[in-house]
Amino acid sequence: MSDRIYKINELIKVEAGQILQKEIILEDGVLTVTAVETTNDLRQAIVWLGFFGNNKEEVENLISEKAKDIQKKINHRLTLKHVPKLEYKFDKSGEYADEIGRVLRKISQ
Repeated sequence: MSDRIYKINELIKVEAGQILQKEIILEDGVLTVTAVETTNDLRQAIVWLGFFGNNKEEVENLISEKAKDIQKKINHRLTLKHVPKLEYKFDKSGEYADEIGRVLRKISQ
């Protein structure tokens, strides 16, 4: 990954995190931006999200509903010739770690 792509990924990560924090108000749970992967041509980016809580489907629906508004806000905040079109995916590593913890606790008992 080039330095430019790395910097753009980090910039999108920070900006998307700030916007999501304001747009997606959660009463029960925590939503974080864990990573961003931008294509080399800067046309598309995957925003990886981590969610800890019980209403994951509700959060997915909220993000789908507000995706265009979030994209517009990102477009206005970033000063790039081409701002990538954002796609949101949930990072399952937290769920995987929880499952491993449950299995290890079960084994130790």
